[in-house]
Amino acid sequence: MRCKKEAIALYNLLSDDESDFLSEEFPNLYIYFFQVMNNRKTHIDTSEFTPAKALPEVPIWVTEKSRDGSIKRELYDHKLSNEEIKELLLHFRGVFLNGTLNTLTIQHRSGEEMWFNFGEECCRISYDAHTSQEGGYASWRNGSKARKPVKFFEGEYPAYMVCMDVEQYLAALSYFLEKDKKPGKRQNVQWAWINEDKFPMNK
Repeated sequence: MRCKKEAIALYNLLSDDESDFLSEEFPNLYIYFFQVMNNRKTHIDTSEFTPAKALPEVPIWVTEKSRDGSIKRELYDHKLSNEEIKELLLHFRGVFLNGTLNTLTIQHRSGEEMWFNFGEECCRISYDAHTSQEGGYASWRNGSKARKPVKFFEGEYPAYMVCMDVEQYLAALSYFLEKDKKPGKRQNVQWAWINEDKFPMNK
């Protein structure tokens, strides 16, 4: 999928995901483009294909989803400048305060992910290093033990899992964007292991 995204961005093409073809016959990955014409059967000739010398560099992948679950915006880039990060943080401050999104997902160059589920002037912060074989992930904790349910657009979460401070939210978000690392004790952030059966990821 990373190679496909890279090629589509490079050549400014449109793609129909339903037409993707995966061959069991060849052990290599092939990316090809062909023009669709009326009344003509497609034929893929791989005789002139040559292996890629290297995979493209892993990008930063930012996905914003609206409340109805549709993708509102996707950002796909190899590196974000300081100015771009500032613009993103300003934008996502507004998202927190206005509750305009359902979720924000960031997959960094390391392949690790951080995502945010939004409620009314609050959010739930989650992190996944993709190392768990049981489907678990880390959930941000605010230090409280309060279990009073807080309503989100897709359901409810106990109060101890909810971030209601926009500055704490932005600090966690900016640290991950800039460092490609999960914020920890030095950033005054607490995490707890979560089983997806109890609290689905909702990304």
